[in-house]
Amino acid sequence: MWNTKTITLFIVKAITLLIVLLILSTQFDGEKKFTNFFKDIGNYCFREFGDGCMAFFNVKEQSLGLEVKLTSKKMIIEAKKTAQKQAPCEIISFDMRFAYLPFLLTLALVLAIPIHWKRKIIALPIAVILNILFTLFVIVIKIYYVYENTDYLPNITDSQLLKSLITVLDAGFKNNVGFLSIMPVFICLITCLRKSDFR
Repeated sequence: MWNTKTITLFIVKAITLLIVLLILSTQFDGEKKFTNFFKDIGNYCFREFGDGCMAFFNVKEQSLGLEVKLTSKKMIIEAKKTAQKQAPCEIISFDMRFAYLPFLLTLALVLAIPIHWKRKIIALPIAVILNILFTLFVIVIKIYYVYENTDYLPNITDSQLLKSLITVLDAGFKNNVGFLSIMPVFICLITCLRKSDFR
């Protein structure tokens, strides 16, 4: 396993790389591209799902947050029949910095970790995919929570166990900076390390 000098060097490299990535991100609108990426995925996967549920993802230009309008196909049809400008909807917002900064931290940790570069090449795309999937999971939990706890929106599930699980997870993810900061470390460790590294 690594000695104190190796670990210290790893931490210094990771912090340096994170600063470099933040600077590059500012220069090339990294956060905006990141948010738009999730907007496109959201509109593709959740435009219509469940029993007529519909979600519309947009980027809030000023804050670069993600805004999601939750409604249903039935309510949209009824709104058109009654000549309403917009169907009833619930709007939720996501501060994408809580996802983007952990994403950059994941990249910095994988690039800085003291393993062979060939292993880093394999680990990096896997770490990126896991980070994206985790961010999507957090968004999905919030969407499901709002559907299950808003009277005029359709329910997604009848399972009380699943409803309870969604409530617990939503409470755990809500602005939990500590938990979201741990995920990059966890992702880095499971993608980069092998059993032989602990001998």
